[in-house]
Amino acid sequence: MTPTAPGPAPLSVRLTTTLRRHWLIVALVVLAAAVRVLVMVAYPPAFWFLGDSGEYIGLATETFYPHRSRPLGYPIFLAAMSLTGTFVAVVGVQHLAGLALGVGVYALLRRRGLGPAPAGLAAVPVLFDALQIDLEQFILTETLFTALLSAAIGVLLWFTRPGPVATGVAGLLVAGAWLTRPIALGVAVLLAGYLLLRRTGARSVIAFIVAFTVPVGSVLAWIDGRPSAHNSGSTGLFLYGRTAMIADCDRLELDAELRSLCPDTPVSERSGRADYYIWVHLTPEMRDDPVKDPVLRAFAVAVITQQPGDYLALVARETAVYFVPGLDLGPEHRGLAQWWTLPAAVREGAVPWLAGPGFARDPADPASAPPPTALTEALHWYGVHVRTPPLVNTLVVLATIIALVLALRRRSATGPDAVQWRDARDGALLTLVAVALLVASVATSMYEQRYGLPTLPLFCVAAGLAWSALTRPRQRDAGTPAHG
Repeated sequence: MTPTAPGPAPLSVRLTTTLRRHWLIVALVVLAAAVRVLVMVAYPPAFWFLGDSGEYIGLATETFYPHRSRPLGYPIFLAAMSLTGTFVAVVGVQHLAGLALGVGVYALLRRRGLGPAPAGLAAVPVLFDALQIDLEQFILTETLFTALLSAAIGVLLWFTRPGPVATGVAGLLVAGAWLTRPIALGVAVLLAGYLLLRRTGARSVIAFIVAFTVPVGSVLAWIDGRPSAHNSGSTGLFLYGRTAMIADCDRLELDAELRSLCPDTPVSERSGRADYYIWVHLTPEMRDDPVKDPVLRAFAVAVITQQPGDYLALVARETAVYFVPGLDLGPEHRGLAQWWTLPAAVREGAVPWLAGPGFARDPADPASAPPPTALTEALHWYGVHVRTPPLVNTLVVLATIIALVLALRRRSATGPDAVQWRDARDGALLTLVAVALLVASVATSMYEQRYGLPTLPLFCVAAGLAWSALTRPRQRDAGTPAHG
């Protein structure tokens, strides 16, 4: 008799085998989850940031409309979560998303052939960085945007040659990221160019473009020209704040209306934060009336075109903080940074604030907040010291450039080395997207620690791919699944 083939192993055996094979990432995720649980216990129900959190809640639970400066993706997420009746559920989902990002970094790098140790090490910043964990506890857009954007890029990099299904899913995810933060439009352009350069085929490129443009076009059609964060509704407002810092009106050619927007103080004595000129310097009429946006935009364009060197120097100086340790933009930026540190206390006078009960649109009364505890003191120490240093970003950029140059030389000299070239190329894509996000956020708004958070998983994967391209023996692709 012919012996019968053994059946599949029981689920429990397969699960045990998988956990044993990936014990390092399992241990890291368990530890990272424990830290997040402690944060949720220490700071219930969530952190609250000035007017931003309240406006997102209002859009989600009261009147949903095209807001001039608040994108609509996060309110849609909050509207779904409002069925739970508590912000605890919101931050719980955001903490799960943070853990999923860490697992995603590990899974993608393992699929690319890295061992458990380097893949696990690459996931450590996403799993344990205090800023990442802190912002997961906030009623703010950062975690949702990071998850959507990272998932989109991860889908494209998962397959050797992504097919229409994979690129279509990626396009939808980038559209969701755009709905959450319009800066994702530039990323969509970069990813479409990446697909074209990779020659993935017309169907794949078309699937990506259609999946992105249909939802984006539908949203813009619904907005129908009303001032919105998704069209030019707030462009002038934020660019005005950016350029008012450096506007040397004595040497600018301006008409009377634009000249009236010039700050009175000398350039050397002005605030070091662009948002000051939006929320403090501008009159409520100029700030809150969308009709004034073209005037503010005209002022910004005049400053940029007549003082290009000053503008580029300002952008370079603030962008450099993401890459160079120890750079200090002044006391105003240090004060803002306190919002993004796990606090020892949340009582009156301390930041950040706590959200109110239920799905209230206002924060909790600081006077009624609990006093400091041993747990909050320990988490405050964690928040101050467990940060990914800016030097890591610089090292990743340098490693990516070196890996790409070496891969190009080998590719032209001896024919394509499939694995090393693919890793170097994709690492370069991730680094390009990350750097572009940082520069764009500074150029159009200002340096902010939280604006750099979405680049963390991108730099982590880029680091792993650069390591792979630089250290693994040269070999051709072993044949991972080509299409999605």
